[in-house]
Formats: sequence, C-alpha cells, structure tokens
Amino acid sequence: MPHGAVLDELGDRYRIVAYDHRNHGESGSIDNGARVASPAQDLAELLDHLGVEKARLLANSLGCSVLWSYVDPHGTDRVSSLVLVDQPSLCALTRG
Repeated sequence: MPHGAVLDELGDRYRIVAYDHRNHGESGSIDNGARVASPAQDLAELLDHLGVEKARLLANSLGCSVLWSYVDPHGTDRVSSLVLVDQPSLCALTRG
C-alpha cells in the first residue's frame, strides 16, 4: 500500500502530520551535511510548535533511525506508540 493510502486510512481516526526530513522530498537542503540527529531535533521542535503532548509516531526506513535518535535524548514521555516499518537491520548499523 503506498504511503498516501496509509495516511488516508489513518486520517479517518487520527490527526496526521506528515513531513519531509531535510534533504528529502520537498524539504529544503542543508549545506553542512545530514546527520540523523538533525531530523530528530526537527521532530522535537515540530511537536513543540504544534503543541503535541502525546504522539503516535510512524516511520519508514531511515525514518526509523530518526525516531530512535529522537527517543534517545528526549525519552518517551511524549510518545504513546512507535510504529517502525522496514527498519534497517541492526547488523547493517553496527560493525562486528
């Protein structure tokens, strides 16, 4: 099911906020390189800006790493659930 169809289905029951990470989709680019911590901080600022106290967060692929990078410094106080789709393997993220 394409992403848009998933959002349409969920939109009947939830307030949906979908955004592009920097350097992705229709978002602007940054000159100094991308780090996973940057979109994680952007997520924290977006939740603040929208006044979201609790969120159900859904991510796909690289977005899964962004959510883990959000949770690491910010904790789960504002997170009621995490949905991780097609998360990269931990084996691919670590050297052994």
